[in-house]
Amino acid sequence: MLRIEGLRAGYGRATVLHGVSLAVPEAGVAAVLGHNGAGKSTLLRAALGLLRPRTGRVLFGGADVTGLPAHERVRRGMAYVPQGQQSFPRLTTLENLRLVAEAHHGGAAVRAAVDEALDRFPALREAAARPAGLLSGGQRQQLALARALVTRPRLLLLDEPTEGIQPSVVAQIQRTVTALAGEGLAVLLVEQHLDFALRAASRYYVLAAGRVTASGEGSGDGSGEGGAAAREEVSRALRV
Repeated sequence: MLRIEGLRAGYGRATVLHGVSLAVPEAGVAAVLGHNGAGKSTLLRAALGLLRPRTGRVLFGGADVTGLPAHERVRRGMAYVPQGQQSFPRLTTLENLRLVAEAHHGGAAVRAAVDEALDRFPALREAAARPAGLLSGGQRQQLALARALVTRPRLLLLDEPTEGIQPSVVAQIQRTVTALAGEGLAVLLVEQHLDFALRAASRYYVLAAGRVTASGEGSGDGSGEGGAAAREEVSRALRV
């Protein structure tokens, strides 16, 4: 679904990514792991078109979208969940979802998309009338995910969705990501929570100083079976 080839990108005179290449399967999760400052968020911004690469290509669904702006990539089926549990704090949970859904759908499709998102996150249905700014951190993160999902994307870009979240919500997000991949969605997951990433991902990449230093197979089904070798490989790469 997504292929990044030889990507170099940065800010001003500083180059952050140095020839990064990776692939996200059509129905599966590719995880990018690395320490703070490794270039993970920059990679997502370049994939979405928020940052223009200096060299390299971004292919989405087989088409070269390197020169397309972010809104056109979203129209084609990309959705982005940045760090920070972002939402419109004065709007209710339901209003947040409807606002995004109405920008992408019309008529009955709006309600169907919102209902589907609420079914995935029961805690949001219970808090449908509550202003987003009054939700817990875990609920806000679920709302950020739900807002992306109401667009019915083909590719979901997630930037550390478990950061600062309680373990019960981490487990819920892991189940959701695994289920979405099973339903055919492609996911590019940036994550520091090693166990979560390797359980969810069918493929992983370790990023260090803007370069891919290790890659391999994850569990990809949420079980974690067979993931010991991957965990050891990633841990070793992160220690270097």
